[in-house]
Amino acid sequence: MASPNVLMAACLAGALATASPAQGQTGARRPAPRRLGEPRVTLSISGGAQAPADRVTDQIKFERNVETETIDVKYPNTPGVLVDVGASVRVWKKLGIGLNVGHVAGDGTADVTASVPHPFLFTQPRTVTGKQSDMSREETGIHVQLQYLMQPSPRIRVVLGGGPSRIQLTQDVVTDVNVNETYPYDTAEFRDATTKGATASVIGFNAGLDVTWKLTRNVGFGGLVRYTRASADLDVRTGHTLAMKAGGAQGMGGVRLAF
Repeated sequence: MASPNVLMAACLAGALATASPAQGQTGARRPAPRRLGEPRVTLSISGGAQAPADRVTDQIKFERNVETETIDVKYPNTPGVLVDVGASVRVWKKLGIGLNVGHVAGDGTADVTASVPHPFLFTQPRTVTGKQSDMSREETGIHVQLQYLMQPSPRIRVVLGGGPSRIQLTQDVVTDVNVNETYPYDTAEFRDATTKGATASVIGFNAGLDVTWKLTRNVGFGGLVRYTRASADLDVRTGHTLAMKAGGAQGMGGVRLAF
């Protein structure tokens, strides 16, 4: 008959032999979790405002009543409401390429002063002044950027970018004035101005900073500050153009979607 020590040793050996394969099988069923990399594509939808454009003045001269009529216009520099959509792709390490399309719209009141020649008497012009409201201004910009991506913390993503822009500017311009006058026409009063929408498409530049606070891996809220600038010549009358700047400082916020 086997001794108690021999029986205990046999039982222990059997338990170890049974447990080892089971533990090996359990370990094989639990692979290490795969770490997800940073998204490569980001979509943005933002809304905000563009700072007021530079104050622009214009002087028009043309013949009327065999003399020269002069019209001076001070155009409004009211801010515009901005809507912007964009996409960016990380192409190599921290470098990316971005494309944004933004639309800015606003309106204001122009100050108009005109020297209108007398219909019968030479060198006796009538001076009229007035305001022309609802002078609209619209810009549609396509902004291409070379971008540099930074991530100072797991939840914050910063993108610096800059590049060329193409901006289509449409501005209401004053081409003439209409006056109220009665015989003997020694005085006249401003009635309104004749206006038209002048359009120019020009090339400029942009530079900006986009900061995103990531709520999840794929969704976040971002704030964008961008500066764009281009120079345009608007056709006011035959032989007369108006030099005007397009773009300006822009600030906006919105949703960021990453994939």
